Amino acid sequence: MTIKNLVKLLLAGSMLLGMASCKKDDGVATVLSDALTKCLEKQDNATGAGGAKLATFPREKTLYLVGFQASEPYSFNPMNGYPDWPTRPEFNLMYEQLLTYNSLTGQIEPLLGRLCEKNNDFISVILNPKARWSDGKPLTAADVKYTYELNMKDVEAPCSFVSGYIERIAVDTVKTVTAVAGKPADTTKEERISFFVDKKNRNNPYKVLDDICTVPIYPKHVMGPLIAAAGSVGNFAASDIMGRPQVVSGPYNLYAYSNEKIVVKRRDDYWGNEALHGGQMPVPEFIVHPIYKGNDHSSAAIKAGDLDISSNYIPRVWLKKTVRTWYDSFPYFKPGSIPMFILNTTKAPLNDKHYRRAMAFSVDYEKIRTLAVSGYTTQLKSGLILPFSAESTYYVAADVEKYGASRYDVAAAQAELKMGGYRSIFKDSVRDKDGKMTYKDLICVLNAKGDTMPTVFVKSPAEWSDFESVVRIAVKSMRDAGVDVREGFVDEARYWAVQYSGQFDIFFDTPLSMLSPSMPWARLEKVISSANWAPV
Repeated sequence: MTIKNLVKLLLAGSMLLGMASCKKDDGVATVLSDALTKCLEKQDNATGAGGAKLATFPREKTLYLVGFQASEPYSFNPMNGYPDWPTRPEFNLMYEQLLTYNSLTGQIEPLLGRLCEKNNDFISVILNPKARWSDGKPLTAADVKYTYELNMKDVEAPCSFVSGYIERIAVDTVKTVTAVAGKPADTTKEERISFFVDKKNRNNPYKVLDDICTVPIYPKHVMGPLIAAAGSVGNFAASDIMGRPQVVSGPYNLYAYSNEKIVVKRRDDYWGNEALHGGQMPVPEFIVHPIYKGNDHSSAAIKAGDLDISSNYIPRVWLKKTVRTWYDSFPYFKPGSIPMFILNTTKAPLNDKHYRRAMAFSVDYEKIRTLAVSGYTTQLKSGLILPFSAESTYYVAADVEKYGASRYDVAAAQAELKMGGYRSIFKDSVRDKDGKMTYKDLICVLNAKGDTMPTVFVKSPAEWSDFESVVRIAVKSMRDAGVDVREGFVDEARYWAVQYSGQFDIFFDTPLSMLSPSMPWARLEKVISSANWAPV
């Protein structure tokens, strides 16, 4: 699950409607367990504005959530390629986007601005004239233009993915007339920002719309001098972790952090309280993100009432009596992404389509669905289009049946190996009463020349319990079918690094896990488009 619109959830009127219960059956609010209380009381060389204030937070004013930070904090600089929560582009607690996408309704909603016009040539947004930075300065079109042009021109910028999609940005002023009965008409001058689609390059209007909902806006008067003094975006990101309250537009600011938690504090002067939410402030004064070693720890914490919201995987959630989910029945939430094995096709035997299809046929998908992810999804199907929700319009079952390989079919897997000239060597074999031979303990796979094929390893994060379960089940069923694959669990820091270096055989990931207005096309573009990958 993602909390793209967390601010609206926080404005719901109480801490945690519909996500997790922090009350006992008798209706008396629980307090933090002794273990978490002690954890929060440790100073751990805490830095930032909070410093010694890390120890305690009033429970009735504090929201505890997990799922967005799994490792020790190292940088809150939004210019970093992958900064700590909540300064990454997918969050809007500190730095806000122009628009936001509501994945429940499928609608684009206002944030710093409102959508004015969209077509195949340009998308225009009218900036909210009430938008302000936390230092009191107006947030203007100059900030928006600076942010996007920085990302368009500098490969080191955090959202340089906009390059090739936006040709140019134009700013003009429009007049908005508001008529109220019995009062003089009110004329407001507002800035309009138009994003022109780069027709000569990627020519993808949908992607431009996605980016407008994704790219956070930065204060030009702050970031400009800091980057200039450092000499480049990269130097600035490396030299300043910005572990302090920053000049932000969002409703929260960094308060304190340690190796065990990150804390943000509400800005009572947030411009959006009045302009967007009818004068109402978010309920939590503090949001605390504890950092747990793995899903099992956070699952125990939410069961104990120590957490209010968890975006981490929780097995068999229907058995957790103190935990509530978004929906009351299966699948308990709406899946919006597709975890998948990404294969390095520059390496043998993964450069052979028969070997790859043999792998696909030999995965026990039903075991993964029912055991690894507790049935939180419908039956798994081939392809990059989800067979439910809005995407189902583009899903063609006949094509999936004809061309797809994502079904558990050992005979088909072994037929693919045979077509590719491969032979699986097992340590043992058993013939059942019907004469069918079952092979056990795969030793290796030989190619047509008799050469031993290298074992391929699946890179996946250690301590991500759902990912670990998926990989283990897939590896076992593949090996049983005669495909030589092994687990390759690594810590999270190494996990992300190998994806971009290419130092992997198989990488288990969820490409484009964020929902956006352009699904499923954005997922197709992310995975299939050769423009996203360095040439071999």
